[in-house]
Amino acid sequence: MLDNIKELSPAEAIVALRNAYGMTRREFCEYFDIPPRTLQNWEYGSRTPMPFVIASICKCYETEQENKRLNAYIELLNRQNEELKAMAAPRAMAIE
Repeated sequence: MLDNIKELSPAEAIVALRNAYGMTRREFCEYFDIPPRTLQNWEYGSRTPMPFVIASICKCYETEQENKRLNAYIELLNRQNEELKAMAAPRAMAIE
């Protein structure tokens, strides 16, 4: 989703990141502790965020996406583990 973030202007990058998060301006400001006026200035291009700000928000997004993927995988493994336990339980009773 953010593969071309480096090709965007700072204003476009901030908007793209906020959209990637699916947040309103207010939510984005609260989440990242950014003053609303600052975000507005960044998005309109009247002020430019420091490059590390965009990089940090981008890294947060990538990390959160990876965490979602890993959590989904963990849930899958837990379901499979429960299924295996359920299949093994009757066999264990038969042996006793």
